[in-house]
Amino acid sequence: MAESDPPASSPRQLIAVAEPSMSKLLDTVKRCLADTGIESRGLLREIRSENLDTDSAFQCSLPGGNALVCSVGEGEAVAAAVANHLASYDVLVFDNFSRFETVGDFANLVETLTSVGTAIRIVAHDIYIDADGSCEDVPGLLFGLDSYGVKLQREETRRDIDQWAENEREYHGGRPPLGFDVEDGELVAAPNYTEVCEVLAKVDAGEMSQQAGARYLDCARHTIVRALEKRRKLYRLPEAT
Repeated sequence: MAESDPPASSPRQLIAVAEPSMSKLLDTVKRCLADTGIESRGLLREIRSENLDTDSAFQCSLPGGNALVCSVGEGEAVAAAVANHLASYDVLVFDNFSRFETVGDFANLVETLTSVGTAIRIVAHDIYIDADGSCEDVPGLLFGLDSYGVKLQREETRRDIDQWAENEREYHGGRPPLGFDVEDGELVAAPNYTEVCEVLAKVDAGEMSQQAGARYLDCARHTIVRALEKRRKLYRLPEAT
């Protein structure tokens, strides 16, 4: 009788989670563990009992040769732990794209991991990138990246608005600046904000006249002048020389 092939061993997975609060951290850890079929109840109690801060990470071994590293904060402690232990695992598991500041950061991670033969599992989007860099669900990956790109842009716009309001204090109610609306008493980017930024950039570079820019955006010429002279940060324009 021919001998049967030994069963293939399961891939060793390193689950990495960083969230801004303990409640979000526990929810995400639970979701990631459920995705890998690991019981989470006792582990969640253990994590909750830890006094985690932005400089520390909780690390533990899991059944099947898997492991978990998690922290509360921006994720620096988790990133350091992952870098130290990644060589021992076949798959890096994380919940979503929020741990990356840019889509380029994600692309760099994929390149780094696949260069050493490590696969990637993104739980929230049900995406798996093989150790050779291939992905069966390319549309799902692109959709996830596109959705996250929009989220990043909104967050960057929010930071720009906050910085402008904090540093210059030009807005005190009334009609909002070009490309903005007011919702619940807060200044928010209007649907045409990106288009406004592009037109202003062209006017600023001399590729379009102020009058043409005003016609295109359906506003007065002095609105264009005010944006270029007093609100450059708000529209991501470089400082005037």
